[in-house]
Amino acid sequence: MRSGSAATVAVCIALSVPVLPAVAAGQPEDELAATVRQVLGKTFVPDWQGIEALKSVDWAPLPPRMLQNCLPDGGCFARQGTAHIGGRHVT
Repeated sequence: MRSGSAATVAVCIALSVPVLPAVAAGQPEDELAATVRQVLGKTFVPDWQGIEALKSVDWAPLPPRMLQNCLPDGGCFARQGTAHIGGRHVT
């Protein structure tokens, strides 16, 4: 993962978009908000160690999968994770 604001936004979007239906269904918004606050916090480092530190996400073991085509922001790797928000598991 690249460092910088684009990587932070990408992690934030990746965490929030899949769990929006869970929040809309009446699940605890506080859990989602806590994860987003952690990602947007000043101490968050958008690298593999930083994303592994997110308490509400379990990540697949390293190494990450190399993408066939790199993303526009230069990211060339993907790693599957499962978010645990509102008692639901979202992959």
